[in-house]
Amino acid sequence: MAKRKTSKKTPKKKTSRKALKKKASKKTPKKGAAARQGTSRRVEDPAWLVSPPTGEEPKPPAASRPSELPFLALGWENFERLCRRLADASGTVEKAWAYGSSGYGQLGIDVLVRGKDGSYEVWQSKRYKQFGTSALTDAVEVFLKANWSKSATRFVLAVACNPANPKVIDALEKARDQLRSRDIAFEPLFATELTQELKEHPRIIDDFFGRAWVNQICSPEQLAELANHLSARTLALLPSRLHPSTADGLARSIPGFRSLDKAPATCRHRSSAGAMSSPICC
Repeated sequence: MAKRKTSKKTPKKKTSRKALKKKASKKTPKKGAAARQGTSRRVEDPAWLVSPPTGEEPKPPAASRPSELPFLALGWENFERLCRRLADASGTVEKAWAYGSSGYGQLGIDVLVRGKDGSYEVWQSKRYKQFGTSALTDAVEVFLKANWSKSATRFVLAVACNPANPKVIDALEKARDQLRSRDIAFEPLFATELTQELKEHPRIIDDFFGRAWVNQICSPEQLAELANHLSARTLALLPSRLHPSTADGLARSIPGFRSLDKAPATCRHRSSAGAMSSPICC
């Protein structure tokens, strides 16, 4: 009888515990506050945060009257500008910190606001498509670890979406109790609440979403107040369409209006000889 061939099994090399731990640490992603500190840059009072909104306006609303503004249609920079404007409407913004940039994982802004009565409140913005319990825990943890939490009497969390998980509602109540024990009021503003807040500020809606959204969200009386109002986007583009002397004159008399030398370079049309073309050139 022919002998069966037996294959020799190569014994596996034993991996030391130290090597296993090292391998596991490479695969484990950072979470929560640790990720925020390890992957983002903290910039105080960045210039882009107080700039007018950029890019195209969100699409006009459908025929049916919408109940919420399309916050996720705004880019992350414009959403954070919006939150800063809304925070400024409740008091005086003294400091603003931005975490991350266009080249990094964007993690939001913190805004320190001094109220009219001298008290302080802190705003955090989160342009998230989904917001769960872990994101809430992280936001409260970061707030409490910051120095300004010791003097703040109110913590506002502005989120671009609405909570879909019922567990978030329970977590919000726990966070409210946790902060109340430190004499800090907690106010989460999701998409629905942000829209309600902005109803009282039609100019901000006009600047970031356009006149069509003011018409849908605000009252006819508020819409009428904007008859002579130019949105921030319009003010930013007008200098490129006017004669230099006219633009400079308007820049001195209209808040938010930029002179021609500060207009976007892409909007400055010149003739082949290098001179400015007609006064209204676009």
